Parts: sequence; C-alpha cells; structure tokens
Amino acid sequence: GGGGGGGGVLQDGQVCLGRVKNYSFTGGYGFLCVEDLGVDVFFAKRDLPDNLQEQSLVGQPFRFEVSTARCGKRQATNVQWLGGFLGESGGAAPPPPPPPPPPPPPPPPLAGYARKGEGKGKSKGKWKEKGKSDELFEGIRVQATLKFSSTGNE
Repeated sequence: GGGGGGGGVLQDGQVCLGRVKNYSFTGGYGFLCVEDLGVDVFFAKRDLPDNLQEQSLVGQPFRFEVSTARCGKRQATNVQWLGGFLGESGGAAPPPPPPPPPPPPPPPPLAGYARKGEGKGKSKGKWKEKGKSDELFEGIRVQATLKFSSTGNE
C-alpha cells in the first residue's frame, strides 16, 4: 500500500474526471487536477487526442484512466476530452455549411438605347445645294464622253 506523493488515493485502472491544471505542448506534458480528490495526475502529450495536442488546454475537462508510470508516479492514460469551447464538436456532427449566396439579378435592359439620338445628325441637308453637285456631275460625264469618243475616232 502506501502512496507515491499524494497519488495513493488513486488505484490503477481507476477512471477519473479532471481538468487540465497546466499543459505545455512544447514540453509535451501537463497535469490534470482531479477536483473531488484534490490530486494532480501527470499526462503526456502523446496520450491526448491528435487534434488537441497543440491546443491550450488549461481548464478543459477530461476523463482518463489512472495507471502507474515506470517511475512509480500516477499517470493519466486513455485521456478523453469532454469539453466544448475549442471549436471542436465533441462527437456531434459539425454544423452544416451555410447555403451559397443567391445569384445576382440580371442587369436591366437598355431600353431605347439604339434609338438614342436618331434623326439628330449634323449632316442633314448639307448636300442639298443643287447647283454645285449638278455642275460637278455634268463635268465628269462630259470628260468621259470626250475620252471615249476620241479613242474611238483614232
């Protein structure tokens, strides 16, 4: 019988509930405080669930089994997390993803865009001066006739 430094109240294989008193994931170990017994139990980082090994666990509740380490001290094994505020869902299904946002509404049609400015052209009526264009046309026709007839006469 007897005990190893206050751990004598715990038996090998006993299942306890405790909270993390301190934990260093860089050091790779911590201590669980069994509150109803006032006993601290050593635990190793490797005994934690993988997703918790790099977290800050102080104050987190765990269920664990007590065993005797090689050095004779009590150690927590089969460490199971009971908590809920690390963003982990404790065994429950994760919340469903949010629904995708609705597609944006189509842009309004550009009503009357093609008719904008119709009939406002600046060139309206610019070539209505009869005299100049008629004279020009007559001169071209006369030149063409002369050329044609002079080549035919030779």
